[in-house]
Amino acid sequence: MKHYSVLKNELIEGLNIKPDGIYVDATLGYAGDSKEILKRIKRGFLFAFDQDTDAISYSTKELLQIGDNFKIFYSNFKDLKEHLLSENINGVDGFVFDLGLSSPQIDEKERGFSFMSDAALDMRMDKNGKLTAKDVVNNYSLDELTRIFREYGEEDFSRPIAKNIVSSRENKPIETTMELVKIIEESVPKKYFVTKHPERQIFQAIRIEVNDELNILESSLKDAVNLLNKGGRICVITFHSLEDRIVKNEFKEYNVYLVEVCEGDAFLNDVSKITNTPIIAIDTPILAVGKILANSRVFISGRYHPAILSSLGGTPCIFMSSNSHKTKSIQELLKYDEIKEYNVLPNENEINEIIKKAKEDIRKGESLRKKIKERCLELSEETIKQKELLRSGKNKKWQKIKY
Repeated sequence: MKHYSVLKNELIEGLNIKPDGIYVDATLGYAGDSKEILKRIKRGFLFAFDQDTDAISYSTKELLQIGDNFKIFYSNFKDLKEHLLSENINGVDGFVFDLGLSSPQIDEKERGFSFMSDAALDMRMDKNGKLTAKDVVNNYSLDELTRIFREYGEEDFSRPIAKNIVSSRENKPIETTMELVKIIEESVPKKYFVTKHPERQIFQAIRIEVNDELNILESSLKDAVNLLNKGGRICVITFHSLEDRIVKNEFKEYNVYLVEVCEGDAFLNDVSKITNTPIIAIDTPILAVGKILANSRVFISGRYHPAILSSLGGTPCIFMSSNSHKTKSIQELLKYDEIKEYNVLPNENEINEIIKKAKEDIRKGESLRKKIKERCLELSEETIKQKELLRSGKNKKWQKIKY
């Protein structure tokens, strides 16, 4: 069986492979990418994931011709973090996500992926999966079908196609790909087929729904970033705009910004130019700054006021030492588990410690953010109470706020 990897050279160049590195192929398929990685890591190790037993069987034989320093998991890559941690792997030098269908999967007519061959409506990546294309087509409501066709297929005629599917299945279940193709063709004006292929869009939408592809991609990219070693790479090959959008948005979340707070921070302009890092300038509107900081994954600074803006959105802060008590007091007020400040000119060990702390906070995710936001709300409510007491004149002396 011949299988050709798309963008093979670009992928290998992007990974910047280290001979003793740890690498993960999240989408093994027929081992096109994995073979190239394994050739280059004689002292390293490769972990690979796939939920297609045929692909795993074929790829195992192919990889053993190169070496035995690999392990394949029969699993969707949504569980990659769990499996890697079970192998005591806490850091990875490179991840590969080669998304979409492989040509052998399309060629296997009985899988039901192609709208050009007659087969049972299946479309499961994992043959043991519970949900099939037949289930979606015959059991989803009109609104549900319209939604997935519009969101996952980006199809202009989503509603008419969904209506005709619902109408057709009232007479008899829709069981084959060609039956579905016929319904799609009858739902769309003939002239539309000159420039568009609604069958392709609808089949794509159903396949994404059956395999929950987009939700899994989003969560798995977060896990990959959190497991990535310093200097590591994540290479993702996408095949349609929906995947592309998720990848770009996810990586955008890990952009680094420099925040200029006062005129004394003017040196950051030089840092920005040298490191090609975007800067939030001192004259940036406060609402814009607040939005960026509140939606950041983590904030690292010795600055007090940006830390407040960050905390209001639930962003965890890592504090550098300053000549003020303020940064310690904000940690106390927000009830941080550990009150700690790092050297403003850290050495290499301290830098690694800061990076480790940032990764830990990011890994805690929404649970930590929720805790910070709730504490900010408590402080806000207590401040309002104190303000009302002072205004009422009932309290002639300042009350110490009990936190």
